Amino acid sequence: MKLFVDDTRHAPKGWELARTITEAIRILYSTQVDVISLDHDIAYAYTGDSEGYGTVPNEDFSTVARFLVLLYPGDRPDTIYIHTANPDGAKKIQAILKEGGMNSAIIDVSQLYMEAYSK
Repeated sequence: MKLFVDDTRHAPKGWELARTITEAIRILYSTQVDVISLDHDIAYAYTGDSEGYGTVPNEDFSTVARFLVLLYPGDRPDTIYIHTANPDGAKKIQAILKEGGMNSAIIDVSQLYMEAYSK
């Protein structure tokens, strides 16, 4: 399975979409994921208060990278993409993965879409 973790973008054709950290971890626990593409910023998420959805400062998808490194119960994904538009966020996720012995590739989101939709 290919897992696309992003709170705002649509998943490319052939990819499963996870909009939240919880959803991504639930999929990783229940399904063997061969390829994962991670965004960094969470721009619009459930805040748990009376406002419902809104921006959540200091929360990002690096938590999913930490889960992959520390707790992932299966075989780790063969390929990990970081598709964020945030260069500092991309470096943060890449550092977490490298520290855990996992390699990743930072690619432009438009390239990922072009590759996925051309197949």
